[in-house]
Amino acid sequence: MNEVTHAVLGPEREIVPCTYSRYNTWFCRRGGWRLSRIRTDLIAEWKLETQFAGQSPTLDGPHLWWLVRLSNPPSKGGFLFLPRYWGYRRCETLRETLGTLPPVVLEAYFLTLKLALNFHRLVQKEVRAKEKLVGTIREKAQELLAQLAFWCEQEWGRQSLVARTVGTSPQMVNDWINGRKKMTGEQALRVEELLKKQLRTGRRHRQHVGLRENKIPDFKGIHL
Repeated sequence: MNEVTHAVLGPEREIVPCTYSRYNTWFCRRGGWRLSRIRTDLIAEWKLETQFAGQSPTLDGPHLWWLVRLSNPPSKGGFLFLPRYWGYRRCETLRETLGTLPPVVLEAYFLTLKLALNFHRLVQKEVRAKEKLVGTIREKAQELLAQLAFWCEQEWGRQSLVARTVGTSPQMVNDWINGRKKMTGEQALRVEELLKKQLRTGRRHRQHVGLRENKIPDFKGIHL
C-alpha cells in the first residue's frame, strides 16, 4: 500500500509527494492555501472552484490530487479561508446537485489538472444553462402574475373563480398576487389556461377583459 497521501505544489505546479507535516507547513505558512487555488467562478448563488487538494482520497493510487467543488450557497470559510460545509447535502453527481435544494455541495477528484479543468468547464456550462432557465421561468411567472392581478381587479369574485379552477383557496390566490406565496408549476399552467379561456370567451362576446393574448406567458415546454 502506498502511504504517501499528501503532496505540495512545486514552482511549475508539479506535484511533490511529502509527509503531512511538510504539507501542513507549506499550506499554512508558505502560502500553499493561496497557491492551491486554480480557478473560481461565481454563477448566481453557485460557487465553482478548482484547486489542488494536497491530500489524495485514494490510498493505493493513482492519487487524485485535483478537486472540483460546486456549492450553493458559497461557504463563508473558516481557518485560512478553508470552506466549511457542515449541514450541506453532499451529492454524488452533477445532475443530483443541480436538482437539490441548497445548501448543497458536490466534490469531484481528478488525476490531472487538465481533467479537472475540463470538468470545471462542463459544470460551468450546465450551471449557467440552469440559471438561464430559472430566470426565464421567473420572468414568465412575473408576467403571469401581472396578468392575473389585472384580470382579477376587473370584476368582483374572480379570485374565487381562480381558486376553484386551480384547486386552492381565494386567500392563496391573493397571496400569489401580492407576492407572499409562489405558485407551483402545475398551478401556473392551470392559471395560464384559465386566463386564455377567459380571453377566448371575452372575444366571442366582444367583451374587453383587460388581457391581450400575446401578453399571456406560455409555460408549455418549460420543465418546472
